[in-house]
Amino acid sequence: MRNKLAIIFVGRGFFKGLGILFLKVFARLKRPFGLVDLVLNRYMIRELSARLKSLNADLIIANDLRALPLAVASKGRSRILYDAHEYSPGQQPESRQGKHRNAWASYQLQKYLPSCDRMTTVCDGIADEYVKSYSIARPDVIVNAVPYQDLVPVDRSDGKILLVHHGSSVPLRKIEESIKAMRFLDGRFELHFYLVQTDLFYHKHLVNISKDDNRIFFHEPVPLSMISATLNHYDIGIAMFPPVTVNLKYVLPNKFFEFIQARLGVAIGPSAEMESFVKKYDLGVTARDFTAEAMAEKLTALSLSDVIGYKKSAHFHALELSAGTVMNRFKEIVKELL
Repeated sequence: MRNKLAIIFVGRGFFKGLGILFLKVFARLKRPFGLVDLVLNRYMIRELSARLKSLNADLIIANDLRALPLAVASKGRSRILYDAHEYSPGQQPESRQGKHRNAWASYQLQKYLPSCDRMTTVCDGIADEYVKSYSIARPDVIVNAVPYQDLVPVDRSDGKILLVHHGSSVPLRKIEESIKAMRFLDGRFELHFYLVQTDLFYHKHLVNISKDDNRIFFHEPVPLSMISATLNHYDIGIAMFPPVTVNLKYVLPNKFFEFIQARLGVAIGPSAEMESFVKKYDLGVTARDFTAEAMAEKLTALSLSDVIGYKKSAHFHALELSAGTVMNRFKEIVKELL
């Protein structure tokens, strides 16, 4: 008999209108925002668990924490694979609201993790955090690799070193430090951005502090499928994320693997998870801290031959560090559970 598989993914837009209403109500009452999730999760579970149970699936894959309560409520004789992505109780900074959200995530994990048969997450540091905090078997690590791109490194003959950063305009990521680093760099360097304006005020701030430097450029963001091909025309992907949350402490983002597929070298802050890849595969440079001065120090020391070497390393390891290769492990886990 064919195995039945159910995959639960709850997007951020799920019950969006209802969520906005609850947010407004609880904001007026000055109650923890975890109550919003509580109400939405109970509504969602009541409406969907019966439908999911009727599938009589052999395996349920819960994609991130919002899907986990529904998976557990619908388990029956099914097995559950919890794809945790990052460390949910370390998503927010230690603000009042952030503490409420982190505490709510921790409560859910304490309640639902015992019902899971297997668990995956995105890096070793976060896997270790889950073991330490919840006394569970160590999750399998499936990194945020992206699909293989059939590209080659672009050779530059103009003596320029083109830096690039893409992603969301999020204040926690301190993108302004990359901009400040340009003050300490010579005329060889340009800095290019492809940013989604997640926080419009912050995005305008980034543009404003860059306006007096004609070596800094802001481009329109491109679709996910075009990111690596677009970045391929640059030289060094730059990513500095100060560890202001647990997840940023262990950051190993998809943009790191998009740099590799674009055949770029990388320049990062001392983020342990990224640094381990940089050292193992000779992909680029790591600054001593997360300041503009430290990053500029590393970049200034680069020669064109260094840059070419890092781009060649990315090209050599692109297939090994692609989603196709990484996801073979995920397929093995599914087969083991079935």
